Amino acid sequence: MATEETNLGDFLEQNAPTGEFAPCAHYDRDADALTLYVGNEPEHGRRLNSRVTIYISDETGELVGCRIKGVRAVLEDVGSFDIAISLGKVKLKILFAALHGPFSTDPDSREVYRRLGKALHDSDIELEVPSLSG
Repeated sequence: MATEETNLGDFLEQNAPTGEFAPCAHYDRDADALTLYVGNEPEHGRRLNSRVTIYISDETGELVGCRIKGVRAVLEDVGSFDIAISLGKVKLKILFAALHGPFSTDPDSREVYRRLGKALHDSDIELEVPSLSG
């Protein structure tokens, strides 16, 4: 087993990502959660409420991402308005506008929401939207 771990470590070291970091997002259908990274630094999580966890840089204290649970209903609602969903994708700017509710519970959460909005302002990140039927 130690050999496998060493080989994996070697592989990761030899195949480290190159180039400049770009914000990225992933929707996990099984967990019904959206994970967004707007920075690429060692981080730790801080739970804002039962649906939102933010990721804060260990080095700078800046927001580097978040995880939001229970986004399926939001995706369904956005799709009902037939806006921003094309070819199975939705722009994160639109999705985050629809996600205002989980962030509006207290001033700290609202500030995080604004910071995420600024981080996404110049981004055209699209989230692959899974089939919402069934």
